[in-house]
Amino acid sequence: MGWAIALHGGAGDIPRDLPPELRQLRESCLRRCLDIAIDALNSHKSPLDVVELVVRELENDPHFNAGRGSVLTNNGTVEMEACIMDGGTKNCGAVSGLTTVVNAVSLARLVMEKTPHIYLAFEGAEAFAREQGVETVDSSHFITPQNIERLKQAKAANSVQVDYTQPMPIVDEPPVPNGDSQIGTVGCVAVDSAGNLAAATSTGGLVNKMVGRIGDTPLVGAGTYANKFCAVSCTGKGEEIIRATVARDVAALMEYKGLTLKEATDYVIKESTPKGTIGLIAVSATGEVVTPFNTTGMFRACATQDGKTEVAICVKDSKKLSDELPTESPPAPLPILDLSSPPAGKMSWPELLGVTAEEAERKIKEEKPELKIHIIPPNSMVTMDYRLDRVRLFVDESGKVAQEPRLG
Repeated sequence: MGWAIALHGGAGDIPRDLPPELRQLRESCLRRCLDIAIDALNSHKSPLDVVELVVRELENDPHFNAGRGSVLTNNGTVEMEACIMDGGTKNCGAVSGLTTVVNAVSLARLVMEKTPHIYLAFEGAEAFAREQGVETVDSSHFITPQNIERLKQAKAANSVQVDYTQPMPIVDEPPVPNGDSQIGTVGCVAVDSAGNLAAATSTGGLVNKMVGRIGDTPLVGAGTYANKFCAVSCTGKGEEIIRATVARDVAALMEYKGLTLKEATDYVIKESTPKGTIGLIAVSATGEVVTPFNTTGMFRACATQDGKTEVAICVKDSKKLSDELPTESPPAPLPILDLSSPPAGKMSWPELLGVTAEEAERKIKEEKPELKIHIIPPNSMVTMDYRLDRVRLFVDESGKVAQEPRLG
């Protein structure tokens, strides 16, 4: 088991023919942030430090919908929000309604570490920022010409716009046929070689949103979540993510149904949310990393300690990588899986954590000789099928069971 990292810059109706100059601006930022994350993990920084560091960098880039570059409310103002969560302790912090704080994610961490609360918003959050001495600026710092034009277009269309949904021929960026050049929510998830997990997400919200609207990003369990099984950061239509409690559902499917990270995220993306609405990034305690989405694209990047890397936007982009990670397009429904009624009898063997794979296989066979035992080496990619006649044994480099054995 080694470290793994993933980050995103928003999901939505991203055109496949996005002009090179617009693609390169975002890809270069994602690549730079990925390099920063890799260096930090190799330097043994904690996952919590890493996700904060990466999201701060993304907040400072005006090409994404967070920090400088945040989209505007129906009053032409910014209201930024963020969340950060530590998987091992489940400590978390969230903020919303920010208008002057340069890095919302860092204020969210201060809420987590310096207050008895989880969530501060609007005037209270701004006052807390001043008390803590975090960097603040005039709100005009966050407003870009592109977002002023986006707001004009959204008002003309009498609509609220999510990331990457509106054509936008504007100053400084050329017209984009059959799509747009919009910017997106940002997020990062990380796991270190010891299995410690963390997640962080930051956003400016929706174009032309009502003043006071709060999205999924700062809601723990909706847009952001981490526990001992996984870390998840979501992007897309916040109301859909909130309805489905997407991030927590991924963790619950792993914890209570024994699904792998890929199985859990595929199920949530396909079955829990409407097509064309969301994307997410996630890592597991065993170093698995996934970046699924049911939109036309998602700005994303990820890497693992064994050298696999990806920086991509649309589904087809990953095929150009020399050393690619699996690319998640909208998946097929999970076979055999029935979430309404768990199978009878024993489903997991927590007592086998830390024993050798051979010993674990022998003990499971003694109890249930009909089961097939699949031993999964470190950093292996697994299939998404869920079977009641099989137990997967995820082992570490020493050959010992690293994850609670479960049916599946």
